[in-house]
Amino acid sequence: MDGLASRNRYIWKLLPIESRILTALDKDSQQQRWIVIYWLIAGVMGAIRTWATRHTMNADGISYLDMGDAYLRGDWSMALNTLWSPFYSWLLGLALLVLKPSPYWEFTVVHLVNFIIYIWALSCFHFFLFEWIHYNGGPSIRFSKDRYRVLPEGLWLSLGYILFIWSSLELITLSAVTPDLCVAAFVYLASGLLLRIRKKSTSWFPFVLLGATLGLSYLTKAFMFPLAFIFLGVSILVDNPRITVLRTLIALMVFLLITSPFIIALSKVKGRLTFGDSGKLNYVWHVNEIPGRHWQGDSLDHKPLVHPTQQIYEVPPVYEFAFPVGGTYPPWYDPSYWYEGVKPHFRIIQQAKALLRNLCVYFRLLLGPVGALMIGLSILFYKSGQGPESLRDIRVYWPLLIPVLTAQGLFLLVHVERRYIAPFIVITLVVLFAGIRLTHTNKRLVPTLTLAVLMAFILSTVPKTVGDVLSIPWGQPHIYWQVAEGLKRIGVQPGDKVASTSYSHSINVKWARLARVQIIAEVYSQEGDGFWTASPVIREQILAAFAKAGAKVVVTDMIPDSVDKAGWQQVGDTGYYAYFLAR
Repeated sequence: MDGLASRNRYIWKLLPIESRILTALDKDSQQQRWIVIYWLIAGVMGAIRTWATRHTMNADGISYLDMGDAYLRGDWSMALNTLWSPFYSWLLGLALLVLKPSPYWEFTVVHLVNFIIYIWALSCFHFFLFEWIHYNGGPSIRFSKDRYRVLPEGLWLSLGYILFIWSSLELITLSAVTPDLCVAAFVYLASGLLLRIRKKSTSWFPFVLLGATLGLSYLTKAFMFPLAFIFLGVSILVDNPRITVLRTLIALMVFLLITSPFIIALSKVKGRLTFGDSGKLNYVWHVNEIPGRHWQGDSLDHKPLVHPTQQIYEVPPVYEFAFPVGGTYPPWYDPSYWYEGVKPHFRIIQQAKALLRNLCVYFRLLLGPVGALMIGLSILFYKSGQGPESLRDIRVYWPLLIPVLTAQGLFLLVHVERRYIAPFIVITLVVLFAGIRLTHTNKRLVPTLTLAVLMAFILSTVPKTVGDVLSIPWGQPHIYWQVAEGLKRIGVQPGDKVASTSYSHSINVKWARLARVQIIAEVYSQEGDGFWTASPVIREQILAAFAKAGAKVVVTDMIPDSVDKAGWQQVGDTGYYAYFLAR
């Protein structure tokens, strides 16, 4: 009897353990189901946005495509560029090399690459989110006994994935052909690695991965070069420097191993030490208020430019840029060449105006879902009754806050676009949510407000996606391809030089890329139709100037009904017209 009782007591001791194991397994299974659901939502919404915008393109994307072509054919003097970083162009060039799309499908392949990057960014965010959840559950964070962590894992998953989907589809977007989704992926990956280093600073591998991540992030966007040193500095301070400093030096070596070949090659081509000119150019454009196109250096604050684009007619202003920069549209393929010699100047009034203008971008974000989130956070902070203690709780997350706030501060000083700050905004919001600690008496307020805020993000993202589904014209006309094919049918060949009667940055670069022609001159009128409002004599003089610059044909997207169309041929069934110049 005593043996049976002893055995029963032993079994009863095991039952709670078995129960906890089963509960944990059931919890993990439920968590996995929610992860699958969020991945499906993200994938479906991303695929819909990708297909709906498959024919869209922007001038930045054309420059990256041209750069990818230059790398593939080994034209290093053209490929190396101090404004556009190479990694994104490598991805686009590789996709075109492997898939070999016709001109009709070229832009679609580019958007397919964007979608793949989006899924990859989602996996990097998944890594960050789970490192974050484990970090919050680890021994490095301690709170008083009467307070609890603001979100359980299920709500962290909801908050995290919805923030990712919203920021990727609404702030960065899949329609823009830019490397910003790549940058977001590297930021999430680097942030997750910082959290892992914070918990396991004795392991070498996260430091090696951090160095590689930061190196590739710089090759994606030059802005990440100075920010990489902030990440590396934080990695030293997350634990005892005697432990971390040597491992951070290894991370630095990996970073330099990846970045040095490009920096050396870039400096050799430019004849000066440089890791890129994007910061300098953006400062003079957005802070010093120098025009971003066809500036001739006519300012008392600046010395004359070394080789600006050439003005070949005064009224309306006409510029040519046939040599030596390549690409579909040379002024935007390598602006650093045309602006060689420009120097940033600090002026307190200009800096204040830029700061105010950039703060307005953040203010507009507050008018949308971010504002709803901030209202919810304010209510939770108020209900916590902790006052300054809440700020001390947020301070625990300084390894993440230092890099993301530094990045946002640098952008604030120069130029802010929503796609630039998207990953930094997401991480900041996650940290703010983690800083709230409520008592058990009002803990039910947390999921209620959290779900209300999440609904605000859902309502800002889902309707547009549903609208894309309902409005997708499966036989959507590809106007840029139609223009390119129409030009080919009337005798325009790949490699030909063309001129435009209007500013080419927004529209003309798209059909020019598909036709494989180069725009070498344009009318750059503030009114937009300076060519057609000019007298017939002036128009003839401009056409002669185009011919002298080396253009074979002039293309326009409109001819007023009041103008004689003699000599102009309609390009297919489009509203474009072409005029062949006498050679």
